Amino acid sequence: MKRIDARIGALLTLIVAGGLIAYFFLHPASKPGTGYGGPVKNKILLIGIDAGSWDIIKGLIMQGRLPNMKRLIEEGSAGHLDSFLWRELIHGGKGYFSPIVWASIATGKMPDKHGSEDFTMPLPSVMLARIVPKSAQGYASIKLPDMAPMQTELLCKLRSLGKDRTITVYFNQKLIKEIPAKKSWQRISVILPASAFQVENQLSFYYQADPQEIGKPIMEFNYLRMYDAFGQEILDIHVMRNKAWFGDSWENPNPTEGTMVSSFHVRTKTLWEIFTETRRRVGVVGWWQTWPAFPVNGYLVSTHVGYHGARVKGMGNQWLYRLKDLTYPESYLKEIQSHFFFRESLTPEIRKRFYDIDMCSCVGKTQDQIFRDFYWQDRLFEKISFDLLQNKGPFDLFANYFRGVDESGHQFLRFAEKPEEFLPGCTGCDPKRLPEIVNKYYEYMDDIVGKMVKYEDKNTVTMIVTDHGQFLQGSKGIHRNNGFIILHGGPVRKHLMKQAKVLDITPTVLYLSGLPVAQDMDGSVMLEAIDPEYLQKNPVTYISSYEDHKNQKEKKEAVDREVNEENMEQLKALGYVSD
Repeated sequence: MKRIDARIGALLTLIVAGGLIAYFFLHPASKPGTGYGGPVKNKILLIGIDAGSWDIIKGLIMQGRLPNMKRLIEEGSAGHLDSFLWRELIHGGKGYFSPIVWASIATGKMPDKHGSEDFTMPLPSVMLARIVPKSAQGYASIKLPDMAPMQTELLCKLRSLGKDRTITVYFNQKLIKEIPAKKSWQRISVILPASAFQVENQLSFYYQADPQEIGKPIMEFNYLRMYDAFGQEILDIHVMRNKAWFGDSWENPNPTEGTMVSSFHVRTKTLWEIFTETRRRVGVVGWWQTWPAFPVNGYLVSTHVGYHGARVKGMGNQWLYRLKDLTYPESYLKEIQSHFFFRESLTPEIRKRFYDIDMCSCVGKTQDQIFRDFYWQDRLFEKISFDLLQNKGPFDLFANYFRGVDESGHQFLRFAEKPEEFLPGCTGCDPKRLPEIVNKYYEYMDDIVGKMVKYEDKNTVTMIVTDHGQFLQGSKGIHRNNGFIILHGGPVRKHLMKQAKVLDITPTVLYLSGLPVAQDMDGSVMLEAIDPEYLQKNPVTYISSYEDHKNQKEKKEAVDREVNEENMEQLKALGYVSD
């Protein structure tokens, strides 16, 4: 939704806060249409299918091959789901990159807010800028972009190098605050008054250095962020992304350590964190950026439970105990052990459903390995999902994620789209089966959907979402903005959707769950999918933000180098990154 006047937003914040307190204590369970001053509390079943393509499922439905999705589409709302090209904005290359978009799906925010911007990123603790003095007394300035004059809070994390010292903050040459900078990291809050704003704004840090310190770093900043009077982030002066804003006295060293994008890179609250704080139960399985696992009101099974490789071969189900924070609660790992199976045990199943492994000259060893890996991961997450739904529920929000459609499309879409070009010369395999691998994977996803919707009741809304779709370019499946969304159950009406965006998923989940939508989210409620009578009885409500930048804890950082190496090799093989 468009941000409305800040004063109205503050009033709404008070109204909604009071309403929520009354709602939680007086109405633990609501019935459709009762309202209670806000939307009723529907349960949400959120199924993520990476690279699911709208045009492909429409074709398969017409062939009668996806009966479960067909029923949900006919009874509910469905259509194209618009994605975005963030990597093109940041790096100059094209691509709808999965971890970026899935973080936006889980937060309702663009990457400049949630912070997850690539498959691999530096650790947040090493993303920094340094002040390097050119004289004993000097200053380091930052030129800010155009900003509306308002009282603004500057929040920064800094430390002094070598000794404790005082650094003075000036805003447009007006003294704002003196900061006693210590040798340990500390978060500092600085208020910039509205009266100090000009047409062009400059933030300056004045310092004093010893003669022997000239030319050497004396201060490090981990981040600088700015918030308006209502706590909404209005600017992230991220030193790795906006180096051009920094003057001559700054040094921006390249980070020394990086890792696969992880939970600590997502610095805004996800749906499962919002649900936890509002006392709703959640189950989350395999979603991007969930490792290291963090506390939720329910169960969280992180991505790393599905990352494997040599460790599985050598250690079996015991490899789960090699890493910490794979699940929350940690005790659930013992139950995952009971569901564990080796990847090799799926060989007969893969031969029956997809193709004859180790017999087909058209399927290289690397392709075969990657396909097995991700089918194994999806099958494991499938088993874990049904264990949670059957034995640990009910859940107010249950979200799981499956990656295999994406990986099968990258490698096998060529046989379906251009069989005459890629099938000649294939030996040792049935050429009629290779063009069907991607379609068969969609059928597998449809089977999962059919099993999961059995856990629906009259107050459950099922949402099937994708981050993007795929099309064939050359010999590989490439990401394309042809994803889809399916909504079914509860107040969802029969409708062909035309305006849905990936950023709209979190606001829609919040609304359907009886929670207000945050004004600092970049998406909006998918009103076109909701029954008009329900909307009239249950209008959308708002709060300024779910973020609390002063008290929000930073998630624990961790690096798994073995997983990093394995995933980098897969990303190279799939064409995401180059050597």
